[in-house]
Amino acid sequence: MEVRQVYGAPEFCANREMPGYDPISAGSITEPARTGGVTIQYDMITTTQYHDLARQGVLTPDDRVELIHGEIVRMSPIGIRHAACVDDLSRALSRSLDSNASGSRIRIRVQGPVRLDDYSEPEPDIMVLRPRDDGYRRQSAGPEDVLLLVEVSDSSRAHDRRVKLPTYAAVGIPEVWLVDVAARRVDVYTEPSGDGYLRCRSFCEGLAIRPELLPGVEVALSDFI
Repeated sequence: MEVRQVYGAPEFCANREMPGYDPISAGSITEPARTGGVTIQYDMITTTQYHDLARQGVLTPDDRVELIHGEIVRMSPIGIRHAACVDDLSRALSRSLDSNASGSRIRIRVQGPVRLDDYSEPEPDIMVLRPRDDGYRRQSAGPEDVLLLVEVSDSSRAHDRRVKLPTYAAVGIPEVWLVDVAARRVDVYTEPSGDGYLRCRSFCEGLAIRPELLPGVEVALSDFI
């Protein structure tokens, strides 16, 4: 049975607060910084500039950062349980998709980027993407390509809820799972709007989840938590 089902916009489904991030570079701050009575306005970093920094070697694969609202933000280190959960869930999704004819060309992306707009390119733990003729080789995945997005949280749960969820809802990501490794629970968010996700359901051990846009696919929590 479902533990909780909430409609409307409760605090944990549609939080309008956007708390401070942990930006790592000058030029990534969206609000003016005041020093010595002088106001300094930093520009937001675009996705193009973000990739230029990587090509120039300013950012390296070891930096573990992502671009959120024009700021380069540090990601939390991936712990043992976090990594195992991502591995197990991606395998469980793959098995269920393989057994379903409609899932033959659907792509599972693990800890890869999605370009939400000109100023945000996060790297969710797992995404299930629509089939595309170019195989995502010519153009980045965008919100319209995402069927399901998963964030696994151990130390980053507050950030995922307050910052990432409203961002995903605003661009229309249809379904997001927040996996709470410590609580052994999955919160499923659907019905995106400008005010956040309007529907939130919680699943605990012993239950299975059926993604709304993946008919015939079912994943038991015992397979990955």
